[in-house]
This record gives sequence, structure tokens and C-alpha cells, in this order.
Amino acid sequence: MNMKLIVVLMLILATVNAKAAERPFSVSIGTSTNAYNSFLRVDPDSISPGTDIDLEDELSLDSNLQYAFLKLDYKFNDYHKLSMTYSPYSRSSSAVIERDIQFGNDTYLAGASIEAESKNTIYDIEYGYQLSDDDEEQFELIAGIYYLRSEYTLISEGVIDVAGTGERFIDNYFRKESANVPVPLIGFRYQTPFYDDWYFTGSLRYFTSNLNDVDSEVRTAFTSIEYMPSKAWSAGLSLYYFETDVRQDTNKFNGKFSWRYTGLNAFVRFNF
Repeated sequence: MNMKLIVVLMLILATVNAKAAERPFSVSIGTSTNAYNSFLRVDPDSISPGTDIDLEDELSLDSNLQYAFLKLDYKFNDYHKLSMTYSPYSRSSSAVIERDIQFGNDTYLAGASIEAESKNTIYDIEYGYQLSDDDEEQFELIAGIYYLRSEYTLISEGVIDVAGTGERFIDNYFRKESANVPVPLIGFRYQTPFYDDWYFTGSLRYFTSNLNDVDSEVRTAFTSIEYMPSKAWSAGLSLYYFETDVRQDTNKFNGKFSWRYTGLNAFVRFNF
């Protein structure tokens, strides 16, 4: 299903019986420190597999990463809410590979020097339906789209077989692959006060799908402790776990990638 259509349907659903909420807008800014484990495979065609590459171990991409994120929320009424989290980040490295690697139509022989760059942008778009109008204890059903934009670039020096033309030494060989993957998610979120102005929040989301030649499976888990001294602002810490496996067979990207990361987030939220 087209992601724009899904977003439009979420907007229509959120406006049903809408009644303005107090301070309906919120903006959250924060920083995230993550521990990564990721794999990438670019296939030469839909039949022959490429090499599964451990991006941290084999290409020396940093397994620990820090980046900033922005989250926007709009609460239509006591029951309906839309949110979007924007998280851009990139990693780069240089490494000498210890085995032959098949990357698309190209084969990089062991001993080649590779400068690698990974650029990723995440748009986490979510609709939430709160089961009661209680401002203190909240149980919310959530559904949305986790939209991934990934770009991988290799600049290499060494013996390379380019598209089966034969092995030869090449200096400064450039190769780029990119993938755009919308991943549906459903789950729940629970929030409750536990001491004065302190609140605990936990959520789980999951989905597996096969859409437009894209097989995907995603799991997320989130927990936070947030201090809310007033309705105007709050601040907190959260732990986040994300896991995805995506297999894509299209004319833009043919292969698969897997991410596993755990993040510690610090954030401030402003309500309007």
C-alpha cells in the first residue's frame, strides 16, 4: 500500500468526532546513544545471492553511534493522536577486507581497501487511539509506518571483478546502493504515574509483511521515565530496542539488510 495513502487514512481516522484537546501540540528534541549490529547483502540478481556483510566487523563501521532526533505530536482530542519522529544519522569507516565479497554484480577480492559510508533516515509515523480520557493513566493502541531510507557507498582500491569483466586492480572504484522501505507497525503504549510528577511509559510494536516485493519483519520495545512538573514541558530518559529484517527484490534495490540496536535517549518535550 502506498505510504501517502496510509497517512491520509490515519488523518481521516484521527479527525472522526474530533474535539480539540488542551495543549494539542508537542515538540520533543533529544539525543540518542546506540549500540548497533547490522548486516547488508546486495544481490547481483533475484536468483543469485550476494555476500552477507557484517558492517561493523568487516567494514569497521562504528558499532556505537550518537545522533539527535525530533518528535512532533498532535492530539486531536482526548482519544486520537498523530506523531512523527525524525532521526537522521550516518556512519563512515575504512577497512581492508579479509575475504572475497560479492556486492551486487561486483566482486571485491580479499585485501582490497574499502572506504564505506552508511546514511540512514528514519520517519516513524504513528497513529494512537487512547482507550480512555484519563490524563494520568493511559492505555493506547497504536498503528503506523516505520519508513526507512538507507544509502550505502563503497569507495575501493584493490583487485575487483566489475560485473564479470575479469579481475583487475582498480583505484578509487565507486559503488552506491540505496533502499526505501515502508514498514507497517502495530502495538500498544501504557503510561502511568508512579511518584508525584514522575511517569512511567512502556510500549511494544511488531509487524511482518510482504508488500510490493518487500518482505519485512520489525520489532520495537520502548520504556521511559519522564518528569512532568507542568503541562507546558517535561523531560526524561528512555531505553529503546529496534530489530528489523528486510528482503527487497525491486529494480531499485535487490538484496537484504538487518539492523539490531539498543539506544539510550535523553529528551525534553514542550507542549503548546
